[in-house]
Amino acid sequence: HFLPKSTVARAKSTDVAEFFTENDVPTDDVQISGNELLLMTKGEIANVFKIDPIVALKVYVLFRRKIKCIPAIHDVSTVKAFLQKAMLQIYITKFEKYEIDGDMLLEANDSILKRIGVKKCLHCIKIKVLFPRYLQDSEPDCSCETICEWLKDNGMEKYIPIFEQEKIDGDIMQNIDEKCLKELNIDDKDMDTILQMKIQA
Repeated sequence: HFLPKSTVARAKSTDVAEFFTENDVPTDDVQISGNELLLMTKGEIANVFKIDPIVALKVYVLFRRKIKCIPAIHDVSTVKAFLQKAMLQIYITKFEKYEIDGDMLLEANDSILKRIGVKKCLHCIKIKVLFPRYLQDSEPDCSCETICEWLKDNGMEKYIPIFEQEKIDGDIMQNIDEKCLKELNIDDKDMDTILQMKIQA
C-alpha cells in the first residue's frame, strides 16, 4: 500500500517499545522498528510478539492512528449504538470489556470476533456486513421482505419466521454458508436450494 512520506517518517522515528508500554501490550524485549511494525499484518503482529489476536488488532489500529496523528473515527459508543440497532446487544459487555472501537471493529475478522465472544456464525456475518452499512446509513439492495417472498415462491414458507426474526436481507444472504443454515435449523434437503439463492440475492 502507498503511504505518504510523512507517515513513513513518523513510523521510522516512533519507539515501538515505548508505544507498547503506553498501550499496556504484554510482550518482552521489542526489537523492531516503526516501519517494520507498520508493514505487518494483524496475524504477523500476533505471531511475532506472541500476543492475543485481540491485542494484535488493537496494536494494528492504534499504531496507525498514532503515526497518522488522527483520533478514533468511530469510538466505542458507536459500536454500542450499532449493536443495539442490530439487535445484538447481548455482545455489548463483551465489546466494552476489550474496549473495541469502530475502527477496530472494521478490521476484525471471524477469528477475532469469536475470541471477543461472538459465537454464532450468523452473528459474525451480521456484524461484518451491517456495521459498514450502519456507518454509511445505507440500505440493502435486496430486503428481508424480498428474501421471504423468494422462500414462499419456492415452497419454504416455514422458514419465513426465522428469516424475519433474524432480519436476513440480501447482503447477509450473500455471506451465509451451510454452517449458518444449520444454526438456523434449516433442513438438510433445503440447504442447497437456499444457498443457490445467494446467486440471486
